Amino acid sequence: MAKRKKADSAVAMLELWRPPADAGEAIGCLATTFTFQPSLFEEQCLARFLQIDSDPQREELAYLLEREANLGRAYAGVLVDRTQSGVEHSMRWDVLPVRIPNGKQHAKLSLLAWDTCVRVIVSSANLTAQGYRSNQEVTLSVDSFPNCIARSIVREAIRFLQSLNDFVPSGDDGSPQKERALAFLNQVTSHTADWKSLPSDPMVRQTLVATLPRNIRTGEASRSSLAETLQDCSKAGAPEEIWTASPFFDVGSENDATTEALCKAMARGRTRSIYFAVPSLDPLGSESPRLAAPKSLLHTSKKFVDRVEFEILPHADVEGHERPWHAKMLALRRNNDAGGYSALMIGSSNFTKAGMGIKGVSNAELNLLTIVKLGDNSKLVRQLDQVWPEMEVVDNLSEDLLQGPVSELEEEERSEASSVPLGFVSASFHTGDCSKLIIEFNAASLPAEWICLSLPEKDSFTLTNDEWQTSGCEARFEAIWRHSSPPIRLLVRWVSSEGAWTEGFLPINVDNPSDLPAPTEIESMSSDEILMILAASDPGAALRVWAAGKVMVDSGFDEELDSANPVDLDPLRNYSLANTFLRRIRTRAQVFARLKYNLERPVRTQRALLWRLEGFIGVKVLAERLCNEAINSAGNSQEALLSLIDFTILLREVNYVGDDASLNADQFNEVYLPFLQTLVNNLNQSIRSHTSKFGKELLAFWGRIVRQCQQ
Repeated sequence: MAKRKKADSAVAMLELWRPPADAGEAIGCLATTFTFQPSLFEEQCLARFLQIDSDPQREELAYLLEREANLGRAYAGVLVDRTQSGVEHSMRWDVLPVRIPNGKQHAKLSLLAWDTCVRVIVSSANLTAQGYRSNQEVTLSVDSFPNCIARSIVREAIRFLQSLNDFVPSGDDGSPQKERALAFLNQVTSHTADWKSLPSDPMVRQTLVATLPRNIRTGEASRSSLAETLQDCSKAGAPEEIWTASPFFDVGSENDATTEALCKAMARGRTRSIYFAVPSLDPLGSESPRLAAPKSLLHTSKKFVDRVEFEILPHADVEGHERPWHAKMLALRRNNDAGGYSALMIGSSNFTKAGMGIKGVSNAELNLLTIVKLGDNSKLVRQLDQVWPEMEVVDNLSEDLLQGPVSELEEEERSEASSVPLGFVSASFHTGDCSKLIIEFNAASLPAEWICLSLPEKDSFTLTNDEWQTSGCEARFEAIWRHSSPPIRLLVRWVSSEGAWTEGFLPINVDNPSDLPAPTEIESMSSDEILMILAASDPGAALRVWAAGKVMVDSGFDEELDSANPVDLDPLRNYSLANTFLRRIRTRAQVFARLKYNLERPVRTQRALLWRLEGFIGVKVLAERLCNEAINSAGNSQEALLSLIDFTILLREVNYVGDDASLNADQFNEVYLPFLQTLVNNLNQSIRSHTSKFGKELLAFWGRIVRQCQQ
């Protein structure tokens, strides 16, 4: 058995979620996956994307507060196949269940946006620990910056995500989480509109190719990754050599439709060769290895090409660690002449009808196609070749060696989650004075007998089909939520057509994340501590310091944790949180000046501005704490009201300027001025309800400040 050597290409996929230097603040991210593990996405991917420095295992409180604060400013969502979407997740980010008729949401695309960078990641890896840490996967990323944007890649990624969002079921009144996803995509479009496009390179071209069924809402035609790849390559002539690597194939037919479609598109009048890289059922080095691929690959390709060869995908990486193969790749080449090229498609598409989008069968798939002209680009061609692993060529190939694909070898084929009937459209949670669990139904698609149960069961809500019918069969069912903690997901049980009870899950998203209550730990934070955090040069680091201090108070001193505290926390570095610095005029003036500077810093989005003003550690919370301290102070109510007056004057004097990449002054003031007027009116009502605690002159002074803020 001969060996064909190709270099290994290991990609630290998690590090692709970390922003490049000087990328600025996070704007948002939207990812897609088939199987899904929320813990990996949140603690590894999101933590890197948002630059959360706390360890969720060792610094649980600090991590929680950093996560909540960062997600208050930035958007995050994941489009997940509907059968896999019923997961427990933080309501600060969205899980959008995608239903592909007669197919799967199988794409692995991530769109990450920061102030000065937009990154498109195309991968074969699901957002799972196995995908990111165990499997052999293939991943490529394309970065864009204000002075050089890969506009077609960004545009096509946004287009694909917009289309995929249309396959998320929703009620007649729409879906807040779908609207948030679209708002983020529109924001990226407008944010990058003035970025300078990369000059086109006649020697190298990259594009995204997709598989999608027809979009009924927009009328957009179905798409085929294979057809789009062949169309792009054929501009320079049909290929004469093709390589494909896939862990899974179609079964049940003597003729393989995907192989036939590919072979028919190959060049005529040339020697045509096709190479299949497939998993083996036997250890490497076996004399006659059994292959996890169907006989139809060999049978079909022999009809059309001159040379057929099978190669064995590696069981282990270059360091010898056992790692299942999960990457999907397709290479095409037309040898050196006026139209010679080498092309590589990588991404989510298995070598199947549904993966490639042929014969009217479609998953949702996305792939990155790179086409390099032959000639003087030998280095670039070698780079494409190096994506492939070292493989063994199968000698003395016969159909008997082809045993067919084995589902146990494929992570996604092992997934056995039941698809909740389409009659259960969605579940969401409304927060506020009257919290509600909202379930959307499509009566025509409901089973005859069913029950819904919210999880966790200790704060559960149940609804049976009889109760739903008694209530009037409402398409939008609203149940008052009387528990302190929101539900985390919805368990649905129903009697299947075979008469057996079956169960599945739906995710629960919040209709308005900004209305979510603050973590209970924040309730113990004093106005002094809130002010110092808001005034710190690095509020995130200041928050970690506060959380570490609370941990030490609650559970004892942790020397290792304390040594990890950042030192550059001006003014936290200079003033103890235990000090009542508001009594010290000089210190108060310094802290207020720093806070005013932070409030006037450029802010990129309205969402980030609202979080700055109304987040759980924001202007509104600080003002309310100062007001409560003035009202409830046992002996220092006058001084406490003076502190509130000073803070209100600071808010009135905020003079925002902005920059080219942020909200301008008009956009800022459109949000800020109504916020300030409403805030001061509410504060004034509270103060006027307790006039006996304050002197007349101080109340008159307060009244003048209120009137100035209302002008």
